Formats: sequence, C-alpha cells, structure tokens
Amino acid sequence: MTKAKKLLSLLLTVAIAVTLFPVFDGVTAYAAAPVLSLPGADANGVYTITTSGQYDISAVGSGLPSAFNLGININCDKVILTGSPSSHLTVTVTGNYTLILKSVSFTSNSGNAIQMSGSGKIMLVGSNSLITTAPGMAAIYVPASASLTIQCPGSLSAKGGTGGGATGNGTSGYSGGTGTV
Repeated sequence: MTKAKKLLSLLLTVAIAVTLFPVFDGVTAYAAAPVLSLPGADANGVYTITTSGQYDISAVGSGLPSAFNLGININCDKVILTGSPSSHLTVTVTGNYTLILKSVSFTSNSGNAIQMSGSGKIMLVGSNSLITTAPGMAAIYVPASASLTIQCPGSLSAKGGTGGGATGNGTSGYSGGTGTV
C-alpha cells in the first residue's frame, strides 16, 4: 500500500471514529483536570468560584447542621462540580457558562437547587440528582431572559418543591413534578 493510501485510510478511520464517538465538548479534557479547592465561604455561607476547573462539593457544609442552606456562586465559563454535600445547597450560575455535573447529588431547602442567568449549558456525566424542598421552587430555574441547553451522556433526576417543578422558565407557574433527563 502506498503512503498516500495509508494516510487516507487513517484519516477516514479517524473521521468515522469521531462521528461515532463525538468528543463531549471539552468534558473529556476537563474530566482529567485536577480537583481544585473551593475558596472559603463568606459570612452567609456562600462560596464564589471565579476560576474554571473541577471542584468537589462533598465537603461543603461539613460540621454545619444539615438544615443550613449554603450557596455556590459560579462566575466563570467552565466548571465541573462533583460529589454530594451533606448540607443543603443552592448553586447560582451567571453569565455565559458551561456547568458540568459529574455524579452530583444535592438538595436545596430555601430556593431553587440551581439558579441560572445568562445563556449556557449543563452537561451531565454519570448519574445526577437535584432536589428542592422549598415550596414553589424548581430544581433548575432559568429566567425568561436566559437560555439553557442540557447535554448528556449522563442522567439527571430533578424534583421541584410543592407547587414547583423540575424546571422553571421565569414565567408565572412552573410545570410541576419530577423530571428525568
């Protein structure tokens, strides 16, 4: 076989492989990223992430009563959250973002589990669960002025509080119940 045919053969194989197994928009590269430490919380129990990277949220709220609702504000373009904190948690994401949930499970007791603003996407890796027990609140809230795309290969179980829903869109009244992606 000539070198040109071998090269063409290799390129076609790579093209077919990429088509069948697409790179998950940076998840592969970020999944191997080192886990960064969360910055310290402020007096209200809110952690603010301003650097893209991977963060384990398992230790969020360690030593605090489980009823204490903590917050994570994300103000950067790509963040991977992993783990399951013992305390209640609300995550707020601002700007244009990519939020990767990698085997995350948490509950909020005083608001939406995830509150979005701006335009962005949530990528799911592994099995994820978002719950709010707050009446009228959503597991994922997206204001009418924002947009959200959810991408897989992972899964998401989302449950809103009484009268709330799995997702809310900034209009009066949520669709109630539980949603699964």
